[in-house]
Amino acid sequence: MARLPGVRRLFRLPHAERDVGTAVEDELSFHVDMLVAELVAAGRSPEEARLEAMTRFGDMDRVRKDCYDISTNREAAMRRTELWTTLWQDLRYAARGLGRAPGFSLVILLTIALGIGATTTMFSVVRGVLLRPLPYPDAERVVRIVPGGPKMDHGNVSATEMEDWSRELTGFAAVGGYRQWETGQVYGDAADPIYVNTTHVTSGFFPALGTRAELGRTMLPAEHVVGANHAVVVSHGFWERQLGAEPQAIGRTIRLDGQPFTVVGVMPSDFAFPTREATVWLSSSLLGEGEVGSGREARWLDVVARLRPGLTPVQGRAEVERLLARLAATYPTSNAGWTVAAVENVRDSIVGPVRRGLLVLLGAVALVLLVVCVNVANLMLVRGVARERELALRAAIGAAHGRIVRLLLTESLLLALVGGLLGVLAAWWGVH
Repeated sequence: MARLPGVRRLFRLPHAERDVGTAVEDELSFHVDMLVAELVAAGRSPEEARLEAMTRFGDMDRVRKDCYDISTNREAAMRRTELWTTLWQDLRYAARGLGRAPGFSLVILLTIALGIGATTTMFSVVRGVLLRPLPYPDAERVVRIVPGGPKMDHGNVSATEMEDWSRELTGFAAVGGYRQWETGQVYGDAADPIYVNTTHVTSGFFPALGTRAELGRTMLPAEHVVGANHAVVVSHGFWERQLGAEPQAIGRTIRLDGQPFTVVGVMPSDFAFPTREATVWLSSSLLGEGEVGSGREARWLDVVARLRPGLTPVQGRAEVERLLARLAATYPTSNAGWTVAAVENVRDSIVGPVRRGLLVLLGAVALVLLVVCVNVANLMLVRGVARERELALRAAIGAAHGRIVRLLLTESLLLALVGGLLGVLAAWWGVH
């Protein structure tokens, strides 16, 4: 007798397969016996008649397999039809039953929505802040270098020192400085000017992050020289809102504080450094001494760098400390007492202060979800006890135990689906 192959056998009841096989054998035997009887009536001997009947039927194994496949497919179709019919009946009855207990249903739905919504919201935040990769190639090699001064815990570097750092720190593929001006500058000459957040950067800024422009290019080293043509790189949002999202925007001239700038590149939509408010990036050489001061003591640049392959942040820190020691010996007036406060991955420098708090909150809402599951289970048990007489009556009038269990599971599934949908809506609102 042919058998069902593969995993499908696991999802069929054993007696069902035996019943189909028995029915096929009985049907074949009936037709063979009928043909044998006809041949015997025509004058053949029983032995000749059976041999002739088997010859007419041909390959019995093939016939048996074909009959078995047909019967199995028909049986499966009938079972599917019966399953969907009874499932639809159970869903309608479950909806009516839950509608007759609105207080119970509302409590269950709100409880599930609260647990799923809170957990999904916190996990989305943790994923976005702690787990999602930063939009930089080999982001684990991008670090921030924070100097430590003699009179303060943390500090910056001057433009002059940045030149020393870029030239002498051989363990880093690129070292760049940046400073965002939160007040922004005026864009355009319209009656209602637009204020944008500008970030002044050195020539090593974009190579340190490693992100290429989506359109055009980033600034060239020659464009960071004092007196060079004014080049500017704009954010994807600025390109869409102010430049009409036109590819021809590359090479276009815009005005910042009345000065002309040439747009040389548009960054990708997910690029946001040092903050999401960064709108345009231009050379730090455009800042005059009156704005930031001059000399080695005019420390106003934050530092971002890219480690060379195989170099760890600890090794990078040791190299920076050696450089600062050399600068302190060479320029004791301005550099004495300066050391390294931190060399840390960019993600750690951004989320370090909130990492523990986010993980604690995620653990807390996970416990809330566990409490929700326990409470919902207890409520369902209470409802089951209250329906004891109803279920006993169903069993008494002939309902199979499997049918009763399926009805109860359908009610639970309906509550879980509706509560889960409400939880997803709550999570969507919570994430925003």
